[in-house]
Amino acid sequence: MQQAQGDVDNCYHIPNFRAVGHVCKTNLPSCTAMRGFGAPQAVLTMENVVNDVANFLGIRPDKV
Repeated sequence: MQQAQGDVDNCYHIPNFRAVGHVCKTNLPSCTAMRGFGAPQAVLTMENVVNDVANFLGIRPDKV
C-alpha cells in the first residue's frame, strides 16, 4: 500500500490531492507475479482520472 500511495499521483503535480488506501487480509493467494507492488495499478488509476476530467471538460487529456 505504501508503494501504491507513493505512485498514485504519477508524474502530475496536483496540489489538492489526497489518496486513501486500505489493506485487507484474505485467505486467498494473489495469483500474480507481485513485481509492481501496486505501482502499475496506481498509475493506471491516475491516468483514468485525467481522462475522465478531460472528457468532462471537453478537452484533450494532454491539456489537463
